[in-house]
Amino acid sequence: MSIDWQSDPELADLVRRARNGERIVEDSDREADRREARKAKNREASRLCHARRRARLKAMRDGTME
Repeated sequence: MSIDWQSDPELADLVRRARNGERIVEDSDREADRREARKAKNREASRLCHARRRARLKAMRDGTME
């Protein structure tokens, strides 16, 4: 099954722009990418924070922390 993009003016415009090397990214897509990157960064920071906390608690339990 193929898409008849030439009969749809909006699709034809997108194909023409893509063939000209124009980047076709909606602003909402960029914002979604930024949100996803921010969430990943926060997840990593949280993971590191909890790992440090676990290490501190383990050191206190083992008596190796001053």
